[in-house]
Amino acid sequence: MSENLEKQVKQLRKTIFNMLNFTNLYVIVLNEKMDIKFANNSLAIDLGFDSYKELLGRCWLDFIEEKERRTIITIHAAVSNGYDKWEDKYREFNNNIIGVNGKIHSVYWFNSHINTDYNWSFSFGIKKQPKPETTIDSVRNYYKEIINKDRVMINSMRDVIGLRDKIVDSCKPNFIGNENI
Repeated sequence: MSENLEKQVKQLRKTIFNMLNFTNLYVIVLNEKMDIKFANNSLAIDLGFDSYKELLGRCWLDFIEEKERRTIITIHAAVSNGYDKWEDKYREFNNNIIGVNGKIHSVYWFNSHINTDYNWSFSFGIKKQPKPETTIDSVRNYYKEIINKDRVMINSMRDVIGLRDKIVDSCKPNFIGNENI
């Protein structure tokens, strides 16, 4: 592999890591025993930690309500082992997670099997937001917060395609107005 190509691959890996780590979605990878192998900062912070690194190696069941643990174990086993028709039953699932401060978050998960050699699961989660008070300031603050949280992801995407310091030439349309539609 050429040095330039190797550098591009490293940059792409870093960009993908940043996109997963700093997105507003929750991201988690669990091994076959449900130990956390990867979690992003959004999930870690909402669970009451300072960094995703503090979650690594911990048991995911520590953050699941006791009454839901058997269900989560069953879903994880089906997804991570690739059991027949798991996609029909468990690709999407909603449950609560509990932070170290006792705060409960309702999350809608999208689950995927990683591969047959490891029997790990990969999940994206969308935190259900309580209905905010609807005022002009609350709407403005809500979108400002989303933009601020996504800034790292946006910057990393710009970097990977080299737009940070460049003006990009765009394609030229083949028609003007509606004449060629």
